[in-house]
Amino acid sequence: MSLQANLIKTLLKHDNYEIYGPYISKHHFSREDKKDFFYPIYETLSGFHKENESDISLDDLQSIHLSSLEGASKDRRDAIAETYETIRHVGEDAASNSDAAKHLLTTLKRKHKAGEAIEVLLAEADNPSQENWIKLKDIADDAVTAADEEEIFYTTDITVGDEDYQASMRWKWFDPTFNEAVKGAGPGRNCLIFALTNVGKTSWATFNAINFMKQGAKVLHFSIAEDSKVALLRRYYQAAFNSTDTQLDQNKEMYAEKFAKMYGDKLFLCPTDSLTVARAEQLIKEVKPDIVVFDDYKDLELGYKGETKAPKIYGVLAAKIKALSIKYNFFAVCCAQAADTATGKQILERTDIADSRVDIPAKFEYCIGLSRGANQSNNIRYVSLAKNKKGVEGVHFGYAIEEATCQWRIA
Repeated sequence: MSLQANLIKTLLKHDNYEIYGPYISKHHFSREDKKDFFYPIYETLSGFHKENESDISLDDLQSIHLSSLEGASKDRRDAIAETYETIRHVGEDAASNSDAAKHLLTTLKRKHKAGEAIEVLLAEADNPSQENWIKLKDIADDAVTAADEEEIFYTTDITVGDEDYQASMRWKWFDPTFNEAVKGAGPGRNCLIFALTNVGKTSWATFNAINFMKQGAKVLHFSIAEDSKVALLRRYYQAAFNSTDTQLDQNKEMYAEKFAKMYGDKLFLCPTDSLTVARAEQLIKEVKPDIVVFDDYKDLELGYKGETKAPKIYGVLAAKIKALSIKYNFFAVCCAQAADTATGKQILERTDIADSRVDIPAKFEYCIGLSRGANQSNNIRYVSLAKNKKGVEGVHFGYAIEEATCQWRIA
């Protein structure tokens, strides 16, 4: 119980709530009988911070909470009042004598440890015990040790580590000429694929993901409010086997067995209606992928309460994806929408990226624009390098695409 009480105390401060809220779920405060535990307090606290940018005292929180319970039974009001008393006197708890709140903050600051902390909080919500606190303290101590051991400064000798840097671009795009222009794909890098609707962002990403897997890469594909699980898997089957929908429907078992044998341990699909940065990080940590596809990356959520999708947020999301790619050593493929200025153009530029005014391109090693060109051909696509840190920009490559089979070929 002390962990939840310390969380409430910590989250009374607006800044703390903004920082740690994305890593804490209301379910960490729930019990089977929600009326008698911390769940309603957390709901009230969330509501307050959503409307206010100031801190709140425990007394004011209790007052707001109880005033919202007019008409509630006396037993419920008494149970909630007792819970506030628990929070007030949690310092008398044996578990809190070593400052559980401080250790919890330490853990959550080390975001890669947040997943481990949350597992302990879930256990504590189920069955409060001193053992859970000890586990949390150990996680926090490990986080502090990891922070102390991080290499803050780097050598001035370019020969140190340069061989690893050059070799790290280990994954090759399917077109050797295009691959040479971007110098491959590797850990800690990220690219942006942008196009108008139905031009082929997901198709291009999927086809190349199959190509990367053939080279031994492990791929994690987040489809955020885009394709369903079945639709996304069918795209991968088509890209892998050059098969049409009709062929897939007629030979489902055969294709399923063949695909599982070839890519069963290399492909992880995550179609979802919503995804936060924190949840994505948990899954990345679990899968340990070489390639991560974010489609559409602008639908990724920071996890803040009351978050609005202002254009400036997209640059923040891109920066967070970049940080994750460095931290977990993967290559990020981000898909996003092109602006209306891309209509009818063959070579797309940085300004043709939707919301490019917030300098989204600056967050990526290279930006790949897909277009049908002026003739709007159904089976011809032009891939433009709108940004390329490794080489020339403004060049384009022509491809023929078989939309029915998700196959891309050099035109």
